[in-house]
Order: sequence, then structure tokens, then C-alpha cells
Amino acid sequence: MRFLLTSHGSTGDIFPVIRLGHTLVQAGHHVRFATVSLFKNEVENAGLEFIHLPPDWDQETFAEAMRDLTKSKNSIELLKIIYSEAHPYLDEIIEILRRELDTADAFVSNYIFGNLCRLARQLEVPCAVTTFAHNAIPSYSKSPIVLPRGLALPHLIKKPFNFCLWKIADRFLCWNINQVIGDTLVKNEIGEVDSYLINPADKILVTVSPSLFQPKKLWNEQFKFTGYLRWQSPENEDLDRALHQFCRGEHVPILTFGSVTFED
Repeated sequence: MRFLLTSHGSTGDIFPVIRLGHTLVQAGHHVRFATVSLFKNEVENAGLEFIHLPPDWDQETFAEAMRDLTKSKNSIELLKIIYSEAHPYLDEIIEILRRELDTADAFVSNYIFGNLCRLARQLEVPCAVTTFAHNAIPSYSKSPIVLPRGLALPHLIKKPFNFCLWKIADRFLCWNINQVIGDTLVKNEIGEVDSYLINPADKILVTVSPSLFQPKKLWNEQFKFTGYLRWQSPENEDLDRALHQFCRGEHVPILTFGSVTFED
């Protein structure tokens, strides 16, 4: 099969999709990966065909864009900043993906721009979204918001209550996204985002541990917990030597942080 993959964001968003593409290549499929030139070498070293997408930022510009995201006060504002930064390049991104989809048997996008799957659906190309944001996976067994600790809903009420909350959350997210890029999507004959959480694609691949994070009851069979997709750059002997010298051969604690954190 001919797969077209695309991913947008930082290394943590790109590398899992590289691993997916590498696995598909090993299984005998042809894989193209549309992303920014900063990751061109990583994509090609994994055996994937690189398709250039804008913007042509260098490492420092990407780092500055990530720093801008730390100014967001919540996840909604975070998404709006992401889409605002991408908005000047969206016309060209859509044009390139539409061209590449003409010769694709399947399309995979990461969750940030899962709305691009609407383009694949228009062209009748099966599509999937990858996401590691397990807390944003709809389920009848949990709520999209943190409820007061003392609020214990009866079982008969809990399921329809959560169903309504997820529907509202999905509509609210779509409304916010469309405030930023809706006009551009309409201009490109894709249409506004109509589902970000519940039905962004034919299949939603949740790339975290099923045993740790999969809820008791998924929304429907579109959602599939696959386990982690791990990829890393080739080992750097100079860096290894520097780390070994710094640690003096001892085990040391390591703290890592995601790209964005919120005060609460």
C-alpha cells in the first residue's frame, strides 16, 4: 500500500510517526512523510520518502515557537496559539497534501491537525489520527472535565452524563479552532472542523500503554490503543562520552519535561 503520513509540532510529535512509517516500510509498504525540513534527515534515515511542508524554520525559530506555547493558560488557548502560528502556511500545506493524496491508499495525521483528515475523506482515502493525549480520548466511563470529588453519579446516570459532556467538549473545541482557521478551511473547500475529539478520522490510534491508560469502555471501535511508538536519533559517541564524564560513571537522576506546562 501507499501511505501518506504527516505530523506537525516538536520532536515528540514527529518521532512517533516516524516509527509508524518505519514499521510500515518494514512490512513492505511505500511510505511518504510530509513534514517540515528540520526533520528531513530523520525521515529519510528511517527509509521514508520526505515530502516538504512549510514553514522553513530553523531550530532556534522552532524553539521560540515552543516558548510561545508556554504563555498559554489552558489547553484551549494552547491549541489556538498552535493554529495561529500555522495559519499563514495552511493554504500551502493543504495544496501539497491534496496533491500527494491523489496517489495515496491511506493517510495518517497526528492529532494536532487531525482536521486535515477531512481532506482525505473528501478524496475517499481511508484516514487515521495518531495521538498520545490519552486524557482526551472520549469514553462513557470518564468525564472530559474534573468533577467535584464528592459528586458520585449513579451508574445509570453516569454514562449519558459523560456522553453529553464529551459531545459538548467536542463542539466547544471545534468552535475555538474554527475561530482561527475556519475561514481558510472553507476557502480551500474542506469545510470547518466538525469533530476534534469524537470523529476526527476513520481510525484513532492512541499511542500509549493499553494496560495503563485504556478506559474501561471506549467510545466506539474507531479508537485503538496501540502501545508506544518509540523512535530516536542515532547514538552520538561524542555526546555519550561527555555524559559519561559528567556523571563520573555513577547513576544520576534525570528530570524531563514536556513542551508545555500549566500552572494548575
